[in-house]
Amino acid sequence: SAAISFQQLKACPAESVAQSDGVNIESGSSLARRIACSADNDATSCQELRCTLSCKLKSKCTAALYRSGQCLMAGVEAFLSQWLPDSSCRTFVDTAAVRKFQLERTGDLSAGVRQSMKLLYNFRMGMFNLAQIPDGGNPHAPLARGVLHNKSMGIYLTGQADSLLDVVTAPDTDRLFIPASNVTVYIRGRFLPNFYYNPPMMHFFYFTMCNDTSTLGERFTINPKGKLFRLQLSMHVLKYNRYVKSANAFLNTSDFASFGYRTNSNDSTTLFYNGQQWNCPVGTAQLNAKRLNSPEHYSCLRFGGFRVPELSLMGWLQCFSLARGKLTAADIEEIETWCKNH
Repeated sequence: SAAISFQQLKACPAESVAQSDGVNIESGSSLARRIACSADNDATSCQELRCTLSCKLKSKCTAALYRSGQCLMAGVEAFLSQWLPDSSCRTFVDTAAVRKFQLERTGDLSAGVRQSMKLLYNFRMGMFNLAQIPDGGNPHAPLARGVLHNKSMGIYLTGQADSLLDVVTAPDTDRLFIPASNVTVYIRGRFLPNFYYNPPMMHFFYFTMCNDTSTLGERFTINPKGKLFRLQLSMHVLKYNRYVKSANAFLNTSDFASFGYRTNSNDSTTLFYNGQQWNCPVGTAQLNAKRLNSPEHYSCLRFGGFRVPELSLMGWLQCFSLARGKLTAADIEEIETWCKNH
């Protein structure tokens, strides 16, 4: 049946959606007139089956959700950009159509690079994740507030506390970072340090708890002298803060630039800037008990919206990727070329 060929995800639209481009809404009574159910189905399962079958019969329908007497049917872009994890919902998704959509937009990347990706965004293409969704997994739709989206530039964050981009992450995201970080991060954009803060600095991104941003996980920062910092709070067993500080000044505010890092071990991290790279030792600092890290501190990835507005990201964000493991300089160049050309 359609319900079996479609994969079930625990996900709902970010907010109440109206009928619009990419989303179609039908009433349960309309479905019942067209599609019959067997006596073995209870009322809810019957309506879910009708909703999913109706989606399967439409050429541009990828996701189907039955709730509150309505069948919501979404195209692939609408699904990827509006559906968030929610255990109270059962959305049936044509994952083959989703993967085809993603591959059509990432075909310039090698299979190895694509397979390593946990998150992959090119905001000139749209507000959706292009990394493959694991079976039953989180689509990682970005939830934007107070930002400008421009398909030739990306998204613009104002540097204010109410200008942000949130991604609710998969439950195992913390394992990429604790107890030992094993990631490669790439960012491209045009950023401006907030000079209202003295001395000027800003956080590119940070991990935090969705409902409490007072405690941070991994974060990536530009310091007052325009140098790159990668900071990571460690698990309570280790009781210290791991950090990386570049010896080189960065940041050209007049044009787009690329930044990133690769964690090599607990002792070193490679920082990237516009095709150059530096291997930097990891320093440590003692932590007090209130700043110890935990898996909950990785439940949200946030750009902008920092609790101290003067430290928030300000400028254009074009691409972001988070990969498991150690990508090479050639891999980073491949991502850079893809980001520039699409």
